[in-house]
Amino acid sequence: MNADGLPKNLEAEQALLGALMFDAVSFERLPEGLVGEHFAEPFHQRLFAAIAELVQGGRISDPSIVSDRVKQDPAYVEFGGLGYLLTLVENAPASAMVRDYGRSIMDLALRRDLIRIGGEIATVAPDPSLPASDHLGAAEAL
Repeated sequence: MNADGLPKNLEAEQALLGALMFDAVSFERLPEGLVGEHFAEPFHQRLFAAIAELVQGGRISDPSIVSDRVKQDPAYVEFGGLGYLLTLVENAPASAMVRDYGRSIMDLALRRDLIRIGGEIATVAPDPSLPASDHLGAAEAL
C-alpha cells in the first residue's frame, strides 16, 4: 500500500518496463491479458502502451525509440526524460522475471478494482429506496 491507500508496486512497474526496453523478446513472456491500464502510475501505462505498439509492430523498443513516442507527454519531462528510461533499463531484472512482475502488476490492479467496487457498493447499499436484490444486481454488474 502507498500513501493513497491503494495497493501498487511502482518498483515492479519500473522493473517490467526496463526489462521490456532492454529486451523486446521478453514481451513474449508477459502474462496473457496484461495491458497498460493494469499499471498504477499513469505515465507507466502510457510507456507500456508505447512499448507494446513498437514490439507488436516488429520494431525495437529501446529507450531512444520509446522516447520518441512519449516525449510529448508532460510526465516524460517530469519523470526525467530519456534519463528516466535509461535508468529503467540499467536497473532491469533478468527477462525471465518478466512474467512474475506482470502477474504482480495484474494482481495489484485487480485489488485496486476490488477496493473501488467495494467503495461504490458501500455508497449505494444503504439506500432504502431500492430493494436489496437490486443493489446485489448492481454490485454483480460492477
